[in-house]
Amino acid sequence: MIGSQSIIEVIWEGRNHALHWEDSNPRQPVRDMLQKLQQDLGIKLIMGRNNALAIIAVLDWKNTDHVVQDLQSLVVAKAI
Repeated sequence: MIGSQSIIEVIWEGRNHALHWEDSNPRQPVRDMLQKLQQDLGIKLIMGRNNALAIIAVLDWKNTDHVVQDLQSLVVAKAI
């Protein structure tokens, strides 16, 4: 969990945000994810700006090993 959200939700909506951050009116799931991160973790995110680095920081992805480890754990969890 990342705050009150599943890691899957943060990764997926974070991906959507990273691809469409310049959209001044993002889709509701992206807005919800960003707002929950702000509320849960007390971080500042700005609509219409690229918040990808902040999202990577809350995922604690400091290197590719961290990314791969999280993604592998999701695949294993999905298979169970």
